[in-house]
Amino acid sequence: MKILYYMQAASLVLKEKPLFDEPMLAWKYGPVIKSVHDKYRSRRSIVDSIDEQARADYKMIQQDPEVRDIVNTIYDYYSPRLATDLMRQTHQEKPWQQTPINGIITQAAVKNYFKDIFVRES
Repeated sequence: MKILYYMQAASLVLKEKPLFDEPMLAWKYGPVIKSVHDKYRSRRSIVDSIDEQARADYKMIQQDPEVRDIVNTIYDYYSPRLATDLMRQTHQEKPWQQTPINGIITQAAVKNYFKDIFVRES
């Protein structure tokens, strides 16, 4: 979940548009995309449950070099970290801090906060 949050942040800054449209919610343990949470709740692995929609999403990502670079770069950077470390990190960032629990973390808040972290090349 947290990696999706950082992918969304990078896309908002670098592409100036969201990677996905569903809102991110400020849950107790950090940002969550509800449909993703609901789909994979209580699972340790998602590899065994790849459906046709997931395959179509993957193909779409692979066809857009800019999106592919964002997804791969953020994944490579954040995936070695423990989920608890990512939770703590999101709790120290203003978009989560300034959103009421269960509220929507706005794209504007995310973009504004991360604009100096994910810097566009000139």
